Amino acid sequence: MSTNQRITAQWILVLGTAWTSLIITPNYSLEPIDLPKMYALVLTSFLAIGTIFTASKHIFLKKYYPILILFILFSIQLALVLKFSGAPFVQQFFGTGGRNTGALTYLSLFLVLIVAMLVTTPNFVTKVIISLLLTGLATLVYGLMQVSGIDPVSWNNPHSSMIGFLGNPDFSSAFLGIVGAGGFCLIFSGKLLSNLLGKSFLMLGEIIALYLIVKSHAIQGIMIYFLGLLLSFGIYLYGQNGVRKSIVVIYGTLSSIAITVGVLGALKIGPLADHLYKISVRQRGFYWRAGREMLFSHPFFGVGMDSYGDWYYQKRSANAAFHSIQTSSNAAHNVVLDIGSNGGFPLLLIYLAVILLVLRASILILNKPESRNPYISAVIVSWIAYQAQSFVSINQIGLGVWGWLLGGVILGYGINSRKITDTDSSSKSTSRKTKKSSNSFILVGAIGLGLGFALVQPALQADHNYRFALQSHNGNQVISAALSYPEDSHRTMDAANQLNSSNLKEAGLKLARHVVKVNPRSYEAWYFISVVTNPISSEHKKAFSILQTLNPHDNSISKS
Repeated sequence: MSTNQRITAQWILVLGTAWTSLIITPNYSLEPIDLPKMYALVLTSFLAIGTIFTASKHIFLKKYYPILILFILFSIQLALVLKFSGAPFVQQFFGTGGRNTGALTYLSLFLVLIVAMLVTTPNFVTKVIISLLLTGLATLVYGLMQVSGIDPVSWNNPHSSMIGFLGNPDFSSAFLGIVGAGGFCLIFSGKLLSNLLGKSFLMLGEIIALYLIVKSHAIQGIMIYFLGLLLSFGIYLYGQNGVRKSIVVIYGTLSSIAITVGVLGALKIGPLADHLYKISVRQRGFYWRAGREMLFSHPFFGVGMDSYGDWYYQKRSANAAFHSIQTSSNAAHNVVLDIGSNGGFPLLLIYLAVILLVLRASILILNKPESRNPYISAVIVSWIAYQAQSFVSINQIGLGVWGWLLGGVILGYGINSRKITDTDSSSKSTSRKTKKSSNSFILVGAIGLGLGFALVQPALQADHNYRFALQSHNGNQVISAALSYPEDSHRTMDAANQLNSSNLKEAGLKLARHVVKVNPRSYEAWYFISVVTNPISSEHKKAFSILQTLNPHDNSISKS
């Protein structure tokens, strides 16, 4: 791999990941958060892999085989899930509206990890952490604007005002916790930022981050923030030659106790229960159990990528229905369970294998003083903080992209047991060969970008067209936009409801009938049909019968 290839791919990843986290399109698309983030992620990943694609001799080195084999297995399982899970192909490929964590997103995330692994150098590690900190800084500034009531965007937001660029206070607080984890590693470093001004600036950022996390009222942000603090100081102690091992062991024991007490408190157990427990924690438990039921009832191919929402009512427990009869969810609020319920045990095991490889690399790096530095320590702690978040929340694309990027950096840093540098032996080739190689990787990179654009642009364009069709108040235009490729059943049902509220019941009913043909498990569509059809009609009775099957614990549904 030429130096130009490596450095170009590095900057694509660094800038593309920050772009994915920060992009919002409130004036362009109806769904302004997740859909544009999927757009940015796909373009970034396909451009990055295209840029290094010609360096086959470097990519297929034996030391990279484990992760490359896992990628091939992951891709094969994704294809099998798309084919055999029974969920609508388009929904699985692009993901359900408001999440967009379908096959295309997961493929792109894995590509980010692979490219990061292949191009990691010490300088790239530094670039990644600086990019993470700067993205966090942008989130701090925007978060302060939001809590101060001067947000330029008028969000339709029922949550705390501190939603950052991720659309939800849970996600934004978790991201600030992840950024804070990396920042603490740099603060505790004795070699780095030794000047008082630099460390003071970082400490100010940590204080503002904690303030915004508290203002978000999101417990997961607080937990991740202090987890990062404990881990960062623990790594600092572990790396000090003059510190006795007994002190490190005592600190590790006390930290483990503190973390355990905090987790138990969030679960309404122990002395911190009154301070940390929230009703939403109980609800997450309902989501987790439903995800587990989906996994065990569909062990080979899952219920389909991003199709959790089509099965939640049917797989939730009677207790969940009793406490939250009308509450639904389109995600298990646990990335591991999401992947397992969506793609079955094979996809789950492959994902867990990736995590174990990154964890193993992290341990090896931390146990080698010659390879450990503040920046790679910051990468490791931030990655652990992301994993902690992923076990209690949704795989939001703006967060997930950092988890996969950081994981790839750790793998690349750990796999290269020899001293990795920012130069490459191939750079010593003749000027003619270098020029040819340069032209080749630019061309293939452009092809990769074009392929990514062709795959993801229709999704953003369709949402944009629907947004402006609604503003036109033209029924035919709304219908046409709702049905345009790639069709999203939630968007189509929104159109059906819009038409029904405008006294165009038959047009809305036609759309609902179309949805149940494409996705027979669409609870939203069957409910619409049950409401607008004649109570004595066979279609009405069929709708109620199917609703009973899809939502067996709702006693308000009858055959009448």
